Amino acid sequence: EARSVDPTVLSLTAEATRANPPAPADDPAAPLVVLLDLPLITGSEPGWQPRIAAFADPWPGAVSIALGTAGTGFVTRQGADRRATIGELTEPLPGGPVGRWDEANGVMVRLYGGTLAGAPAEAILNGANLAAIGTEAAGYEVIQFREATLTGPHTWRLTGLLRGQGGTGDIAEAGHESGARFVLLDRAVGLLQLREAESGLALTLRAGAAGAVYDPEVFTEVVVAPARRGLRCLPPAHVAATRDAGSGDVAVTWIRQSRIGGDSWEPVEIPLGEATEAYRVEILDGGGAVIRSLATVTASATYSHADQVADFGTPPDAIHVRVSQVSPTEGTGSPTESVLHV
Repeated sequence: EARSVDPTVLSLTAEATRANPPAPADDPAAPLVVLLDLPLITGSEPGWQPRIAAFADPWPGAVSIALGTAGTGFVTRQGADRRATIGELTEPLPGGPVGRWDEANGVMVRLYGGTLAGAPAEAILNGANLAAIGTEAAGYEVIQFREATLTGPHTWRLTGLLRGQGGTGDIAEAGHESGARFVLLDRAVGLLQLREAESGLALTLRAGAAGAVYDPEVFTEVVVAPARRGLRCLPPAHVAATRDAGSGDVAVTWIRQSRIGGDSWEPVEIPLGEATEAYRVEILDGGGAVIRSLATVTASATYSHADQVADFGTPPDAIHVRVSQVSPTEGTGSPTESVLHV
């Protein structure tokens, strides 16, 4: 097969000149950049790297991300070629249950741009529709949603929630105020390419349209705070206590959660996920003050009869305990508190 083609399309004449592409109609705006200190999502990413989301309207095609300081200069580390779906809550979100569907609450969110869509329950259980809600000061809860309903211009109601995912149950319990940030955790949200030795250093992130000359009016600077939630031990689960009828000692037991490899049903035991196994058990008084601390290297601890008498005068019918797994590098992880009747 053959067809004729105008020769001027395929070659330049002697008089032809190469033209620059037309400039965009609108000047580029400084992008909104959000750094998210989140638990591990896939289990294979470095726990010290925050996730980064960038948004601009109009989107410049790509955003260049550099790290450095005003004194030492900035070096480009990576680019963001997708606009993140970012918004804010238009109504408070109360605390909700963890470990089961939250059918009572809904997330009311206004997006700065983009859209949302629901997904079947099976897809949600396989990791679909992940989002982060919160603030840098209070931390971010990881949620999933089953239904997304458009209720007005750029405004959505998300229902069929799974709350406190990835060990963020402490933030789910506290809930969120109106105005809290919403970030859809899709492929547009990547990891900040930060070396472990740089975690905690006084670094600044500078972001602007890729290829643009630095201009403080159209570039965004964000202080890079330490982001190590991905390395923090998760709160133990199923805390229980039993009193020995003979000795009067109370055995406190629990099941650990794992940051890494804990989703599979096949292993006989929950993977450790840390270099060593260690826990801290704290006994609290009626006012919530710690009156005794126990250390153990197994998922159990004994609160002796003698210690109970020393702490309360007589062995109590119920004890308020706080159990935490301890990381050799990050220290005490997120705790679980329970009042146990014995």
